[in-house]
Amino acid sequence: MKFDPEHFAQLSAAARQGEQAWYQMQERLDSLRAHLGGIDFNYADPYPGFNRSSVKGAVAQLFHIKSDFAEYHRALEVCAGGRLFFVVVDNEQTGKALLEKGQLRRRVTIIPLNKIVDHTIPNNTVRQAKNVMPPGGDLHLAMQIIGCQPEVERAMKYVFGGFLVCDSAQTAKQVTFHPDVRVRSVTKDGDLYDPAGTITGGSARKGGNILQKLQELGQLEQQVFRQQHEYEQMKTQLQKMQSTAQKYNSVESELKCK
Repeated sequence: MKFDPEHFAQLSAAARQGEQAWYQMQERLDSLRAHLGGIDFNYADPYPGFNRSSVKGAVAQLFHIKSDFAEYHRALEVCAGGRLFFVVVDNEQTGKALLEKGQLRRRVTIIPLNKIVDHTIPNNTVRQAKNVMPPGGDLHLAMQIIGCQPEVERAMKYVFGGFLVCDSAQTAKQVTFHPDVRVRSVTKDGDLYDPAGTITGGSARKGGNILQKLQELGQLEQQVFRQQHEYEQMKTQLQKMQSTAQKYNSVESELKCK
């Protein structure tokens, strides 16, 4: 018989290990999703035939931090503040329908894409900030370090457009209070400098690192998908070999008996 029992045993063991790894990853994923459950926006269709694609979701779910700027997650969380949980929709009619008849379980603020105002810092102000920052310093427009779909870009500009993110407190202080710049700046550590004269900082808020957890969630979802795919491939291969394996074991048992 053209059958390798040793290979079949190794494949069976690998499949069991793959299945166990998949279940463990899935448990971690479910736990993380539960921890971030407050971000999910749940609603009932306000009327028959409601177009769900008109509801884009919570701000926190609609952008990602570019890989080169992963260390700025705390700064972006401070920039957005409570707006992370605002819900983006296509227009004010959709927002009104959701508020009145969407059976919402919590109080929400809605951002209609057709009504919001762009708060993006002008390019000449950003250039001026780079001219006056201390030697060796670094800064970026907050919008430049995130990625999003074009359809929700206006909402992202509304949330992040009015902030610079800086590498250090020295850079933030120098550009924020300079008479030719005077824009709000946030450091990597999440300290907020306001041209009105205030500085907000200190220990991180409880339950913070939401953006970091969302990044982790996205990576974990990809890992679970890959692990599940690998397991299903091994399972399919085992199923194809199963009938041959049963015949082999039967013949081998009979041979030993004889």
